[in-house]
Amino acid sequence: MDIENPEAESAQIAKCIASYIDVLTVQRDPSLAGEYYTDDARLLGPGMNLDRAGVVDVIRATLEAGVQVQVERRTLELFVHGGTAYEIAEAEDTFHNSDGTSNTLRNRMFIRWERGTDAKWRFARVMLSPILSRGNLR
Repeated sequence: MDIENPEAESAQIAKCIASYIDVLTVQRDPSLAGEYYTDDARLLGPGMNLDRAGVVDVIRATLEAGVQVQVERRTLELFVHGGTAYEIAEAEDTFHNSDGTSNTLRNRMFIRWERGTDAKWRFARVMLSPILSRGNLR
């Protein structure tokens, strides 16, 4: 698939990211969250290697436990080439637990996006690398 306008595709990916965050934080719908991943998606990180179903299961368990999710995310670099895009990003996800406690995870992410035949961009591979220092994203 030849994409003639990488800037327009980058804008579509940005909209997809915003919509995905809305699904997690406002709509709180694990089934909808799964639609943002390709059928063969993988989420990789230290001690973690999840397929699409595993990602949805983790999201479902988190939301069903009453956890409120807050996401701060920024794209550092995005390269679109045809129906594939590569993104380097940082995220700070805070999980507000029903008992009043919270946990914050900070990650750098390398993401491979794939554009489906329906023209929607989806996560194909997500690799997480924890940010060990404290403080806001830079």
